[in-house]
Amino acid sequence: MVSPIYMQPTVSYRALDKAGATLEPFVDIYFRFYGIKEHEFFKYFPVLTYTESTIYQIDEEYELNTDKENFKSKHMEVLFTILKEKNLLDEKIEQEFANGIVYYGLEQKMCSGKPFTFEDVKRANHFKCFDFRVLHRLLYKLRGIPYNESVLEAFWIGEAMADVEDDLPQYEDDVKRNVYNTYRMIAKLYKQEAPKKLQEYLGELNQQISQALAGAPWKYRTKFKLALKLYRMRIPIPTIPAPILSDCQ
Repeated sequence: MVSPIYMQPTVSYRALDKAGATLEPFVDIYFRFYGIKEHEFFKYFPVLTYTESTIYQIDEEYELNTDKENFKSKHMEVLFTILKEKNLLDEKIEQEFANGIVYYGLEQKMCSGKPFTFEDVKRANHFKCFDFRVLHRLLYKLRGIPYNESVLEAFWIGEAMADVEDDLPQYEDDVKRNVYNTYRMIAKLYKQEAPKKLQEYLGELNQQISQALAGAPWKYRTKFKLALKLYRMRIPIPTIPAPILSDCQ
């Protein structure tokens, strides 16, 4: 008999649609890195798609409940129960979700005009892509292999760097919409010095990737560097726009 928990509706079409935009690069980059064939996606399809869709559903719920302290999504509880029943939930995956909750709090803090620091911005930047971290760890669990923390760390930093770069072309629109954007928050702190500070931060992230890879097996170091090179060939570093000073008050 199917457990009732598997019958509970938890995601909207909108969440499912947004999940597809995340899963496409995830399959392209992570499957290629681990030598998983694209047609094998359907072995992992239910867990990865359901998890990512539910995360987007949770994201929208938190956006609608930013004024409520200690808000907890019922959909997250359902997702946790299902992952636990499938022996896919562990403390590290729970911590990735906890990081996501921290991000929601930081996002609300920085977009509401409250004081914040560069350390807040760095934490938000790292925790914003918690869904990739969840999917990455689930891929290990689904394949039945132990985590390689050095590889996970290198990817995590790479994801943070890619997220910063994705924010640059959207900077002006994000200012108008008053939403979180890493460069926007750096500009609020440093005004005219923001481009220089961002360059320094990107250099810091590159250095952290090298440090993380130092502890990874040689084959993974080589494959990661190749993946980074191919990514950079496809997506050059975007131009850093001038800070919008009217938003930096």
